Amino acid sequence: VNDVMQEMFEFVGDGNTVWVRDSGGRYYSGFRFPILDPNGSTDPFRYHVVPYYGPSDNEDVVQAGLGIDAVLMVSWPHPLVGGHSDTVELTDATQLKRTAVLTGGAAWAMANSGPEEVPQLILSSREKARVRLASEETRAMKTIREANEASAGRDLWSALNIISEAHRIEAAAIASLGRLDYSGTAHAGIIEAVEGIDAMAEPARTRVENEMARLARLRGWNTVAPLPPESSPDGKLVPRRVEDIIAPVNIFRPEYGQTWLKEKLNDDRFLEKIDLARRGRYVYYETLNFIDGSLTVQEIQSRVAAEYSLVPVDEIVQFLRVMERAGIVKFD
Repeated sequence: VNDVMQEMFEFVGDGNTVWVRDSGGRYYSGFRFPILDPNGSTDPFRYHVVPYYGPSDNEDVVQAGLGIDAVLMVSWPHPLVGGHSDTVELTDATQLKRTAVLTGGAAWAMANSGPEEVPQLILSSREKARVRLASEETRAMKTIREANEASAGRDLWSALNIISEAHRIEAAAIASLGRLDYSGTAHAGIIEAVEGIDAMAEPARTRVENEMARLARLRGWNTVAPLPPESSPDGKLVPRRVEDIIAPVNIFRPEYGQTWLKEKLNDDRFLEKIDLARRGRYVYYETLNFIDGSLTVQEIQSRVAAEYSLVPVDEIVQFLRVMERAGIVKFD
């Protein structure tokens, strides 16, 4: 879903931007594929594809209890959003038309894709994955370059964890194309692409380790080895969601979970007592999302660390125990 949407954003964005030259050396004085509305502006279509952000209802539908694939599109900044001055007259008909084209095009493409379209989708996803993996490797390198001697081992573990998780995510995204391969004709291509992503992980890890070794020599440190988080007996616990609670459990937003939790826990200030809440709303949001009945608490810790930051197992367990009291989580 992410890659198809990005493909459409690139098509609409590139076609509605004035280019000095394109990759073929051609000059364009206007839009190549103009999408304009007579009642709208002639502005270019500026866009950014950014990591997950959930200020809207997408935060609830993609939450693990429902697990609906979704993408948030938002025009920002919008100082009048949600107020009395936020009226239809203030919208740009051209930008709305472009949004309709790219969402409609993406929906049509996904609804009509089957085995014959899978090879092209593999190509698109694989190329986008390479760009994202390069960005994640840059983030991993930044992690170790900012290390000091006392934190070097832990930072090296965090950097390698970023690499491992990034490749796991990209491989899983390509593997999800198997849903469209109902005839099995594209199966070999999907497997080949997944293996290709997997094969890129070890060289990336080696580059990160070599960079840390170089920095250690340069700074006069002893040899640095990855230092994993402290283990805990609770880290081996396997949480799972209670089947009866399939609706979103949005702890941050009162109308989508927080008020309900206050009633369930009989505690209006329960959130203040959760240490994990101090680390930002998406840390505990994703902690709950990663529960699938197979991952241990320590494995969930690694995934949260790759996405946000390393948090102690004890904080995760404390949060999940609160969710257990609310009847949302069980431990095997």
